[in-house]
Amino acid sequence: MAVPPEGIIDRPGHHGWSLAGAAGALVLQWLLLLLVARLTGPVGAGRFALALAVTGPVILLAGLGLRHAQMADPAVDRRLPTYLTLRAVALVAAVGAIVLVAALGPFDPATSGAILLVGLAKAAESAGEVTHGFLQRRGRFDLVALSLLGRGVLGLVGMAIGMAWEGLAGGLLGLCLAWVASTLVIDRGNFRLEAAGLALPGPAARRELRDLLEATVPLGVVALLWATALNLPRYFLEGWHGPAALGRFAVAASLIVPAGAVANAVGQSGGRVLALRLAAGDRGASRARWWWSGGVGIAIGAVVLGAGWVLGPWVLRQAFGAPFALTGGELAPFLLAGAAGAAATLFDYLILAAGRFRLQLGLGVLVWLTTAAVSAAWVPHRGVEGAAQALALAALVHLLLAGGAAWRIGSGGTS
Repeated sequence: MAVPPEGIIDRPGHHGWSLAGAAGALVLQWLLLLLVARLTGPVGAGRFALALAVTGPVILLAGLGLRHAQMADPAVDRRLPTYLTLRAVALVAAVGAIVLVAALGPFDPATSGAILLVGLAKAAESAGEVTHGFLQRRGRFDLVALSLLGRGVLGLVGMAIGMAWEGLAGGLLGLCLAWVASTLVIDRGNFRLEAAGLALPGPAARRELRDLLEATVPLGVVALLWATALNLPRYFLEGWHGPAALGRFAVAASLIVPAGAVANAVGQSGGRVLALRLAAGDRGASRARWWWSGGVGIAIGAVVLGAGWVLGPWVLRQAFGAPFALTGGELAPFLLAGAAGAAATLFDYLILAAGRFRLQLGLGVLVWLTTAAVSAAWVPHRGVEGAAQALALAALVHLLLAGGAAWRIGSGGTS
């Protein structure tokens, strides 16, 4: 029988806690967008969406995929200070980059302020990721879920209070302060609770930092490529058609976010066990996981397509209002993107569990190039419809490439 890597503890119920945390956080994030859309209309929703689209890739690059690396690192507990130090240094650099983008980019003052505040909030959120990875390895998915829910509730309350005080700018300031508080209080407290009694090592050595940076840079670049590929239609849409068009696109795209959130939760909860079996040389685990990923992906996709087609137009009209209403036919590209993207995400986790980070980098480049080409061709002339079609085509390309690469890993292929 294979021996678990150092620090991995299995506890019952981790799938349920992962799904509960992801679902709760998702609902709370959706309520944030609903609050902004209802109180500020398409223009305010578009400004908020642009701030997320600009800052998200920068924060993901700074994250360096450290949470995924923690799952594949058998000596992660001995190197935990190295992970924490590298995350802190990278986030400081990311915040500096966001400040420069907000100050020097082609944005009006209101948009620049939104970018800065959202960037600070996202940095605070990212600071807790290493703690979540530590808790995940120790099987404390309950603490991770409670952290996600706590952050979501605090963020929603902070946004509501701030918007009542000073509109979108006040809301984003409230969101930023709430997420900083969540990281300092909830995540720090959870780490202390679980680390009590453990003999944690001292400060990180410079050589260990360099080695970890070299190992995880491909993961950070992959995260940057995926995030910018996802947001390329948004950049083109805002540039050609303005923030109101982006606001309508972002609200429609919010309907498919649950598919990705469920796929991420399932992938994270099963990834650590899969990484263990692959590290022990169990190639059959990879092939079984491929079929399992395909089956779960089809199930998630079917739910997205069915529920979105039936309920999507009603949700947009009733929850967000007439300015955001779309028909089932107009929603179809969004729904296809959500279904294909969820299945591709499950295959991505198989690739990451196998430690094929550079393979993920190659896939990211291909998907990015595809998205850029179709966005440039379709968005200027088709607007929201073209952006949705570009998103769907990119998701299908991602699914084909990731599924093929995952199958090759199960067959013993090399990257």
